[in-house]
Amino acid sequence: MAYNAIVAKISALDPHPNADRLQIATVLYNKVIVGLDQKVGDIGVFFHIGFQIDNHGIELLKILVRALLLHDPIPHYKAKNLI
Repeated sequence: MAYNAIVAKISALDPHPNADRLQIATVLYNKVIVGLDQKVGDIGVFFHIGFQIDNHGIELLKILVRALLLHDPIPHYKAKNLI
């Protein structure tokens, strides 16, 4: 199994049958649990079951998601230190 994160959109939302404050989102044909503040078309980082991440990977994801969502270029010195 590949251990990678995927930036993906929510394609559908359904009510959670046992929780009033949660929804079931469809992301890349997988069902995931999300909060009520999520909408179809929202972008997030999807991790397959079994994904493992360390602190270094979390920092890299923060920078990549910020760049993607805010159209903020990744500073070269940060990218160089993280990769």
